[in-house]
Amino acid sequence: MAAGIELYRISDPNLITPPGPIAVQLLRIDPGRVRFETALAQDTVLGTETVPDMARRANAIAAVNGGFFLPSGEPRGCS
Repeated sequence: MAAGIELYRISDPNLITPPGPIAVQLLRIDPGRVRFETALAQDTVLGTETVPDMARRANAIAAVNGGFFLPSGEPRGCS
């Protein structure tokens, strides 16, 4: 993908029980060569935006959808 980033794709049905269709994508990232950033949908706490749109807006090489929310509905770890 880029220096310091490798993409792996796995589709082995035996990874789950019972065996069945599965698609796993893994990023192996060298933190010494890659800068990490977080983003909010439409730059707001309660915004909505697709991950590909957020990645394009940020000129990202890769994007991972990972939401972690408090019981109040606010994202955890934004401060």
